[in-house]
This record gives sequence, structure tokens and C-alpha cells, in this order.
Amino acid sequence: MKKILLLGLMLMVASLHSMDQGQTSSSSNVLGIRYYLAQDMQKAAECFQQAIDEEDIDGYNNLALIYDEQGDQDKARTLYQQAAEKGHNAARENLRLLEGKYHSHEKIMLFFITYRGAS
Repeated sequence: MKKILLLGLMLMVASLHSMDQGQTSSSSNVLGIRYYLAQDMQKAAECFQQAIDEEDIDGYNNLALIYDEQGDQDKARTLYQQAAEKGHNAARENLRLLEGKYHSHEKIMLFFITYRGAS
């Protein structure tokens, strides 16, 4: 349960980070976050895919988080890489975590430091 709450919080902060950078999160991404927090991963994944189709880079990262949580590291890696190439800082950090560059508690700290520094 703690993992879901942390991941949900990270999804929301990542979306806020995009808005802080002058980007707006698509309604599909926002709806995906709601489904994710309600633990409906199928609908969340569909919404994040729709966000990707709408060129919302948060959708790449958020769908990757679901794949990562479900153990599909290949799909997660691909999506994290695509988001990172589009400038998504959280996706870069998540990719480093997936590749074993540091431990999850370090990732969360780095994520919030990165976000706070962007303000």
C-alpha cells in the first residue's frame, strides 16, 4: 500500500512539475492519475496511452511507472527513454533506478530535489 501511495504521489508531482515548466498535463493524463489512485491499472494505462497519443510527455513516464511496477522492465525502459529524450527529468531518474544506478529511497529524494530546484 505504501508503494502505491508513493507512486501516486510521484505521478502527481511529476504532472505539477510539467505545469511548472509551462506545459499542461492533458486531461487523459489527469484521468489516468485518478484511475491509478483508485487502483484501476487497466484504465490508468489506457488513459496514459491516450496522453502519449496526445504528445503529453507525462503520459510516457506514468505508463512506464505502471509497467515497471508490474515487472515489465523492457516496456518501462522504452517509455522512460522516450520521455527522457523529450526532456522529462523524472523519467531520467526513473530510468536510472530501473538500471540499478541507485536505490529507491535515493530516487525519491533525488526526484524531490530535482523538482524543488526547478521552482
